Order: sequence, then C-alpha cells, then structure tokens
Amino acid sequence: MLKYFILLTFFLSSIYAQSFLVSSVPLPKTYVLNNEIEVCDNECLYKLIEEERFFSFLAYAKDKNEDPALNDILLIQISLFNVERMRQYTELKIAMLLPYRVIGRYAYSTTNAAFAYYLTKNRAFELRTYRVESEESEELEKVLKQIEEDDFHYVIAPLTKKGAKNVVDLELSMHIFFPTIHQSDINVSHDYVYYGGINYQKQLESLMPYAATPLTVFYDKNQLGKKLTEMTKIEYLYAFDQNITKNRVVYEDDEGLAMTQKEMDDLNLTYSNKPRFYAFPIAKRTSNLEAQLKDNMNIQEGSFLLNTPVVKSAMVMSQLTLYDVNQTNVLSTQINYNPELLLLTQQKDRENMYIANSINYHNNIMIESNALLRNNIVYDWINYATTIGADYFYHMITSARREYPQEIINNQVHYPISIVKPTYSRFITVEIIKEDSIEVLPVQEEALDNEDED
Repeated sequence: MLKYFILLTFFLSSIYAQSFLVSSVPLPKTYVLNNEIEVCDNECLYKLIEEERFFSFLAYAKDKNEDPALNDILLIQISLFNVERMRQYTELKIAMLLPYRVIGRYAYSTTNAAFAYYLTKNRAFELRTYRVESEESEELEKVLKQIEEDDFHYVIAPLTKKGAKNVVDLELSMHIFFPTIHQSDINVSHDYVYYGGINYQKQLESLMPYAATPLTVFYDKNQLGKKLTEMTKIEYLYAFDQNITKNRVVYEDDEGLAMTQKEMDDLNLTYSNKPRFYAFPIAKRTSNLEAQLKDNMNIQEGSFLLNTPVVKSAMVMSQLTLYDVNQTNVLSTQINYNPELLLLTQQKDRENMYIANSINYHNNIMIESNALLRNNIVYDWINYATTIGADYFYHMITSARREYPQEIINNQVHYPISIVKPTYSRFITVEIIKEDSIEVLPVQEEALDNEDED
C-alpha cells in the first residue's frame, strides 16, 4: 500500500511540476518609429496616455523628460511592450535633390533606395526631398540654398551631366553625391562632390579580350547609345594598337560609325589580322534587321556588341539566329544586365553572350528592405549607386563601418567589374576585374537613362 501511495504522490507532483529554466532564446524586441512631423509637448503626451494611445506616446516620448511622472510612465510602457528604444546619435539628415521632369521614374526609385537604406539603421533620421523644375543654374542654386537654410549638409542628387556640372560650378560647401554621374563625365573634382556613376569605358575595355574581328555594333540612336559606340570603336582600335589616341572627336554618317581605311592601314598588321569595325544604328520602331544581317559576309565569324536597351537587344539576338549569322559571341555593357533578357530571349540566342557588370556586392538586408518598397538594387545600377551614396554619407556622419566595400578614390566610387554570362535562369560570373586607374575618355554627350525604350 505504501508503494502505491508513493507512486500516486510522484504522479500528482509531476502534473503540477514547473520548470524554472530560462530559455536561451531572447524575447523579440519592439521598435516604435515616429513618422509625424508635429511636435508633441508634455500636455500632448499626457493626452495620449489618457486616450490609451501607448504606441504614439512611445514614439513621441524622449528618453529623458523634465517631468518625473512622464519618465515613470515611459519606463513602464517600455517594459510592458518590450520596446527597444531607438538610440540617439548625431542627427542624421539627408536631402534628395530631384529634377522630376528630367529623370522620370528615378526621382521615386532613388528616393526609395535611400529611404530603404536608412530604415535598416537603428536610429532616427530625416530624409527630405527637394524638387527642381529644371537643371538650370538659377533653379539649382535657389533650391540648394533652401536646403542649406533647412540645415541639411548632405545631398544625394540624381542629376544628368548638365545638372551636375551646374551644381559643381556653384562651389557650395555641402556634401553632394551624384549616383548618376561618373567623374569623367564632367572632368571636375571638388572636395565636397562625390560621384557614383559606373565606368562604361572600363567596362568596354574589359570586354575587348572577348572581342573577335570583325566587331559589329548595334546601337540605340539616343545619346547613351552614340556615346557607348564611339567609346567601343576607340577601345577596339586601342586593343590592336596602343599608339592610337583615345581622345577623338565623335563623327557619324548615315551608315553609322565606321573605321576609316587609313586607320586600318596605319596599323602594322597583316590584312587578315587588321581590325574591322561596323556599326549600325537601330531607329525607333525598327523590327527587322534583314538589310544588315542577311547574307552579309563582312560580319561573319565576328563579335557583336549591343549598345541597345534590353528589348532591342533581344530583337537583335533573335535575328542573328533567324538569319543564321555565324557569330563568335555577343557582348554588352551594364545596360543588358537585366533579368528581362532571360525572359525575352531563347537560351540558344544568348549561350555565347558576355556582359560587363559593376553590381557585384549584395547586401541581403538592403535588398529585402528595397523589395518592401518595390524597389530594385540588384540589377538597377542607379538605385545601387544611390544606396552606396547613402551608405557613404551614413559613414561620414556617424563614423560607423560602411556596409558596401567599394573604394572611393578621389571622390569617385570604384566598382570591380565582373564578366557574366546569362544561363537558363540566371547570370553566372566568368571573371572579376578590379577597376584600376586608367586613362579617361572625355565625353561630349549627356546621358542618363540606360533604359530608354521605344
């Protein structure tokens, strides 16, 4: 009987037993952000408590208040809701200078890129946008002075070459980052001006070891397409003979940009090894390249370089297959590093394609933060450059470690360049090239939009 009593006692005690072991998994923290611009004084704070708007109270309340009662209420609410207070550091204020009419959708996407970056930081910040109607000096000076009066000293400005040049000429004492401009675009250095644009010349130089002769270029008839094609021609000639100067005047005729016979004859090469270069513009609404491709023996067994946006590039690649052009490979710069290329082309059309890409470092937190705002920093280089600018300013203001490792030399972001191939469902890296200091080609044209579709 005693044995059963002991067993019954053990059974009952096990039912009501409690564990006092503390779990090693920490409780989740709650963060409360204040997205209102109004100031809430002590009377306002008491009203929020009376109305049981506790999260609004937590958002407005400071870490220390001269009213002891409010401090006690704050500590209680922090404990109840397990709130992690946003740490207060040096005030973080960033301005966005946006010419909406000029840059179109980038006015919104670059703002989202900067906003997404600062959201990931555990501190209060203010990101304010300033709209300019044009990129004329008077308009820019007026808005920049307003920015300075509003006590903003760090500005992200996605401008064109014209706007950037006008801003630099003003010689203001605020820090300005141009995500859209490479320093070679305006050839002006300034202690307070930073450039985040990619180096198209370096990308083309990186593609030249892959280029066979003849090299045939298809280009869009916008400023970027013409600029890239002239740069392509110069880099191609330079790859054969480094005595050729890279500083040339852009010229054009109805047949496109073509190498002159004298330039070919000046090279100390046998004819079979002399570079042959052909360039064809693609006008708006062009959908058939039969005249350029069908039975054209001049371009057989060579390389094709596409200075066209992704839709036109897909059209060119499909017609290379259609007209049975015997190609060595297809080359392109950043403008075709786009997942739409995988959807618009067949795998056989792109199996020998190589793309120069400057978006090589990815931060998953930043990618997800942008995704919440339906923003893309994985393939869009202007949004990517804006994120690097936001990161660099954050580092300058707070001395925090930078999230992005790209070197900034002489106020220009330097991007390692990878040569990638489009496969069945993604881009794979073939080679990574460190962007070293090279001779910079002065550029005459102004260009911004690398996705200028018809």
